[in-house]
Amino acid sequence: MDKRGSGSGAVKHPPKLDGPYQKRLSQTVEQLRDSFATALKWAKVDDQAQFADKTQSVRDNYMIDVRAANIVRLAESLFTINTEIKDIALTDDFETLNAIVEARKAKLDASHRSTEEQLSSLRGELSAHLLRLETVYFRNLPLLQEHDD
Repeated sequence: MDKRGSGSGAVKHPPKLDGPYQKRLSQTVEQLRDSFATALKWAKVDDQAQFADKTQSVRDNYMIDVRAANIVRLAESLFTINTEIKDIALTDDFETLNAIVEARKAKLDASHRSTEEQLSSLRGELSAHLLRLETVYFRNLPLLQEHDD
């Protein structure tokens, strides 16, 4: 049985990442790794040069900030790619979509049948009551006509 519980017995595989998604994902992960490695390189502390050059320290701090901003941007890009892949997986999974549509159709059909049965029952009851009313009315009609004369 698959993860969605459709009972088909087939194992669902994620959608194939081809073309632009595979390329974007690879590039983003590589850039993320490079930014992290560069940030670590700039964060390395050299005891002798720490007090010698204040501009070097400011530059190092700036480079770390730039790399940290790149890491945040790339993480957001990964979240976007993840969302797009999930959307594709959901919209391209026709078996699941068809099963959902069929289940909804069956539920609506059952509701329709139930409503038709109730309506038919009400018609029968109304017909029986109307027949009794007509019988009483037409039995009493001659009496009403005599009373009016």
